[in-house]
Amino acid sequence: MELLYEDKYIKINLDKAHSCLEYSWLQFTPAEEYKKLLDKVYDYTIQYGITKLSTDVKDMRVIPQDAQEWTNTDWFPRMMQQGVKHYAISRVKPGGASMSIKAMEQAVKEQMAMAGVTTEYFDDIDSARKWIESL
Repeated sequence: MELLYEDKYIKINLDKAHSCLEYSWLQFTPAEEYKKLLDKVYDYTIQYGITKLSTDVKDMRVIPQDAQEWTNTDWFPRMMQQGVKHYAISRVKPGGASMSIKAMEQAVKEQMAMAGVTTEYFDDIDSARKWIESL
């Protein structure tokens, strides 16, 4: 794993061996910062020819509504156009996820499936990594 970027909101790592970007949200992130950081992930996807994404949202807890809508209507379609085929999401364990995270999970799974992207949810980052490595 190679660290590409880190600030108080996000940590972005590159797994060259598996063509994967792994990014972890470190705390609640205001909508504009969230969008800016996901655009950074998008830029790295292009730069490194990424086909797999892994994200850890456990420490984020809540996604602002406008940021959630932007993710579904803007960011995800761009990621799919760039060739992302697999998406691992480490999330708050069932029962503990906020409503916005649960809504995001369902929207992501449906949108990705329609575009031919395999999406899996995990309770920890190690399980997500094992799945990415198995592809």
